[in-house]
Amino acid sequence: MCRKLFLLTSFVLAMGLICMNPALGAEIVISTADGGDDAEQHLDDGDMDIGSSDLEIPSEDAGDPASDAQVIGLRFVNVLVIPGGQVGGAYVEFEVDKTNKEGSLAPVNVIIEGELTADANAFEDIANNLTDRATTTAKVLWTIPEAIEQNAKFQTPDVNSIIQEIVDQNDWVPGNAIVLLFRDDPDNPSTGLRELESQDGESDAAPTLYMTAPVIPVATQPSPADGTGSISTAPAISTFVSNDVPKDVPDAYGNSIRGVTSTLDVADSINIKDLNVELDIKMSGNNADLNVYLTSPDGKKVELFTDVGFKKHHFTNTILDDEASKSIKDGSSPFRGIFRPEKSLSGFNGRDTAGEWQLRVEDDWNGGSARLNSWRIVVADDPTVIGWTPGENAALQDVYFADNFADINDGVALLATVAGDASSLEVGALERGTTYYWQVNASTEDGTVYTGDIWSLSTGTGNIVIDRRIVDNDEDDVEERLDRDNTLDRGSSDLEMPYEDTGMGDPQVIGIHWSDIPLEAGMPIYEAWVRFEVDETKGGTLPVNLVIEGELADDAAGFADEAFNVTDRARTEANVLWSVPEWTKVGDQGPDQTTPDITSIIEEIVSQEGWVPGNAMAVIISDDPCNPSEGIRCAEAGPGDDSALLHIVTITEAAGKPSPADG
Repeated sequence: MCRKLFLLTSFVLAMGLICMNPALGAEIVISTADGGDDAEQHLDDGDMDIGSSDLEIPSEDAGDPASDAQVIGLRFVNVLVIPGGQVGGAYVEFEVDKTNKEGSLAPVNVIIEGELTADANAFEDIANNLTDRATTTAKVLWTIPEAIEQNAKFQTPDVNSIIQEIVDQNDWVPGNAIVLLFRDDPDNPSTGLRELESQDGESDAAPTLYMTAPVIPVATQPSPADGTGSISTAPAISTFVSNDVPKDVPDAYGNSIRGVTSTLDVADSINIKDLNVELDIKMSGNNADLNVYLTSPDGKKVELFTDVGFKKHHFTNTILDDEASKSIKDGSSPFRGIFRPEKSLSGFNGRDTAGEWQLRVEDDWNGGSARLNSWRIVVADDPTVIGWTPGENAALQDVYFADNFADINDGVALLATVAGDASSLEVGALERGTTYYWQVNASTEDGTVYTGDIWSLSTGTGNIVIDRRIVDNDEDDVEERLDRDNTLDRGSSDLEMPYEDTGMGDPQVIGIHWSDIPLEAGMPIYEAWVRFEVDETKGGTLPVNLVIEGELADDAAGFADEAFNVTDRARTEANVLWSVPEWTKVGDQGPDQTTPDITSIIEEIVSQEGWVPGNAMAVIISDDPCNPSEGIRCAEAGPGDDSALLHIVTITEAAGKPSPADG
């Protein structure tokens, strides 16, 4: 990590003030951080035991007397005591692991000393790694009480003299590590042992150092970690689909408005940064009769559109987005694509997604019926949050953030001043392929400023696009014929959805399988769809309404030549309705041949516990029983460049949000 050149100078100037100000004495509580921070060294051969489930002091084996003498080492990291700061009371607390070992009641007398170094190294599996360390002159004797009660707490005598000797060293720096060593007292040898908890045995009961000392109030433990690379610049996208559909919209009674409300229950709590709405409405009458509103769980109501599309029909997979170039008032039926709503969706920004959302569809003039087939909200929240552990006794913290190191070093890139106990801050949108630098400087009540370390993070170069087509015509795209004993047609030259024959004859379900999908488990998906190429135009002008589902399998198998091999497969809870536009030209493979977004389906598949990159996935396409099809959409089958294309856009190389949860 980088430091300002004047850090040490300001450090020395401030040190005397801190030592003279008793208010700056802080209680420090540090447990061994992981299983590598408490260790046992057997004295007979020097062997190390790092990661033991317990700590036996001062011998490994029970007996009368106990045998296999050993030294115990404890390492405490990120000790923020200022150099030479006066250490008050200090002790280590242990928890009793077992009381039934022979020797638990016999005398135990140990010597406690510290490693005489300004920044103790981690323990290594090297012979004599504890006893080869230089030790402090200061030592403390401890006669450990009898181990009578399991989970009882034992505190050492005051070890402040040991800690003081360590932090008085010239090269001690706040944030360094301290090692304490425990061995048998040769002048008063133990005959028993005490079995105490370790970090690996029970992390909540790990050995813990308590002390009072003046600390420098600088921030530590940056999140993302210093030097983290390939952070995503894309927002975290969440899609929530209403299951309260379809809904018939009652025709107005004369000029009296009538309508219907569809609900969407969202369990996830997300602070909204941007919100889009996707909906599909079939209208036999005049589109201009419809008024549509969205209401959030806290009662915020936004008019999406009213009286648009005069003497036209349908809103087909219409997307409403404040950033769209065209207003829905300037659009034309069937409003397929992306449009700005009449009123801004930004009214939902800053609100929480959790709760019941309502979509209200009203008819304000009689003469025609409407049906709400589907709707969803797509929410973006800004994942670019930096986090840190604030220093003790800070009154305020100045946070600097820039893509130029010099701006941070010169103190000219102040992002915000936050409270002394603040531990995170949103930094807004980041540019791709850019390194950013940041710093948190703390000030105390008397105005003294303590300069923090300069940390860095780097963003990835862009999103990952995955395109997959059909590889094997027999196993990867099939038709299951519902009126023919559910047998499969594997190897067909086309895929007819949802009937094989015109006149609604020979209904069938389509299964499509794609191999080698290089998605990490749980990766957020920003866009996903399937695109077909028109093979024939038979039945292509009559209505077709389909349901798209995923196979709920962490590695979907190819389709076997067995009856029911499509319909017997487990399905995702997520599904997407598709009112397919007319297909009137052979060879077309554009927006009309592209499904609505199926992100929710893909995310459910890759969120399964067994999903790994390279696994396969499948979708199942069937007729919508609530809105049966009359026509056919005939698509090219695989393999080849005219087969069904699965398109997925996911995040850049970073896996997940750039700032983990605070702490």
